[in-house]
Amino acid sequence: MELSPLECLPDELIAHILMFLDIASIISLHRVSSRIRSISRYDRLWRNCCFQPYIHHSRQDIRDQVFRSSPRTTQSEKTQISGQTDRSRSSQPYVLDWEDITIDWYKEFQYRHAKLTNKSFIKFQTPHDLELVDVTLAGGSGMGLDQTVAATTLEDGSICIFSLSNSKAGKILGRSKSDLIPRKSLDTKLGRENDITGGANRERGLFVDAATAYGNRAWFGAGSVLTEIDLTTMQKIRNHRLPFSVTCLSTAMPILAVGTSLTIHLLDSRSAPDNVATASITTSDTTSTTEMVDTWGRPASHLSRLKEIKKIQTPLSQNQYPSRDSNSDDQSSRDYLVNAPPTAFLQPSPLSILHSPIDQACGNEMYVAGRFPSIMAYDRRQWPRLAGTLYSGARLSGLTLVATNPALELPDTSKYSLVACGEYGGRGTLELYPLPSANSGGHNEIPDDGGSPGLYMPSNIPSTQKLYAKSTSFAMKNRQSASRSKIFAVANQGIKIVTGDSEGCVRFIERDGINHIRDWVGPWGGIETAGGCIRKILPLSNLNIRPSIDNSDLLIVSEDDIGILTFNSPYLQSREELSSPPPSVDMDEELYIEAMRNALESHSSELRFLQELS
Repeated sequence: MELSPLECLPDELIAHILMFLDIASIISLHRVSSRIRSISRYDRLWRNCCFQPYIHHSRQDIRDQVFRSSPRTTQSEKTQISGQTDRSRSSQPYVLDWEDITIDWYKEFQYRHAKLTNKSFIKFQTPHDLELVDVTLAGGSGMGLDQTVAATTLEDGSICIFSLSNSKAGKILGRSKSDLIPRKSLDTKLGRENDITGGANRERGLFVDAATAYGNRAWFGAGSVLTEIDLTTMQKIRNHRLPFSVTCLSTAMPILAVGTSLTIHLLDSRSAPDNVATASITTSDTTSTTEMVDTWGRPASHLSRLKEIKKIQTPLSQNQYPSRDSNSDDQSSRDYLVNAPPTAFLQPSPLSILHSPIDQACGNEMYVAGRFPSIMAYDRRQWPRLAGTLYSGARLSGLTLVATNPALELPDTSKYSLVACGEYGGRGTLELYPLPSANSGGHNEIPDDGGSPGLYMPSNIPSTQKLYAKSTSFAMKNRQSASRSKIFAVANQGIKIVTGDSEGCVRFIERDGINHIRDWVGPWGGIETAGGCIRKILPLSNLNIRPSIDNSDLLIVSEDDIGILTFNSPYLQSREELSSPPPSVDMDEELYIEAMRNALESHSSELRFLQELS
């Protein structure tokens, strides 16, 4: 077979020719041959396609540099061009060296430019049209379940598990009995109906505000009760009672952090039902000045609740447990109030808790954001002492991690940056804080409490707090183009940041937090639904704390719907196969009769031919 003139050329020359073609022509060459297809998947080619607008700015920078070196250029013009070039370089997307080698740039281009329609969102259909309240990802290889699944809570208090595989996306794999999760807070029995109940589902029948999972175990917060569920047996393991309503949960590993309206508690998810680590609450005699955040202007009801916590706390040395209530659930553990080592908030309430990866402060740091002006950083080795704060001034609702831009050359910073989203001045805000490095010193230092309480002198400020204050000075806060409304959810997808706001818009942004990639408004953005708030975004492939550069589909929780936003054709093909009606029985019978008729006719013709030969 004679080869085409193009295939006679060496690979390097073919790759150079492809650089001058448009994207549609390059994709059409995939059908020519396997060799041309492999060459057209050249990573450097698709990397340039992903960053085509920024390559134009880079060429403009080169022209500016030539113009700046010209002897005819005045000093003021050189200064102006230099400032514009520096801002352009700082706003360009960044890719680390090891990421550049690992990333599949053709797939990255697909996730950036694949057409998204209403069919791209695979909605979970619940039995009897019950409302989906909250969802979390569970399972995975070696985690007790064969595959990664979505564990959801329904409005009748039952747990429903949905498949996330390509062939069965959105299919129900199992459902528990109803009322497995309490639909009404147990505190109403104690006459605490007027307690603060934070969360988006306050007026609904099921007060589920947070959900998390690890392996085959899941935790769901409903009111002031945290319920632990075994997803393999669909049975309740135990209940944990907390002093206030649950507002957020962290990942279960390395330790489960439970945020309530006014406190944060730590729970070892690996412990036995009756073996929970205990610690006493910090009293006023031992509280350091760094633990108080905005002590002025607090409501009197908050102080009364803090006093209530102190009354019912038991010191760690005493190790006393209250007797079980005969009317409580058989699966309930001991009262969680004595098992909690809480840290108290004087302004409600935490809305997001994020653990640090193992290569950031040895995985011992924990970051908390919510309806208070600062992001609080804790070191679990010194719990509940506050390690430092990152001042924001906004009302934050979500946290995630991305890689730090190495081109900024910031001193004493690690390779991770903390991404926060929320609301500031009625508009959405997206903020990036470079985290201090663990090698900077001070992460293992315990501040001295010998100074006067409330006196913030430079000698009394811990070194860790100084590092966080320095990180705050290098923070990037996008409060102009991030969103027109409050951003509720933020996640990391490959080398992109994904946000979801109160108008139902899913926005894809570069990791610098400024450069916009594209937007998508799902089926809830029509006139019929009047828009839907994006409450949660979960990447399907990344169940770890450390940010991943692998692209994946997204599990999106809107105000009324939960489903998968897919960028791949296998999901859509399987969905079309499931939605297409099965062939009717009459058509199958006709095809079978026609096939049998043809077989009998051919058999009879062969018999006649043999008879004529004899």
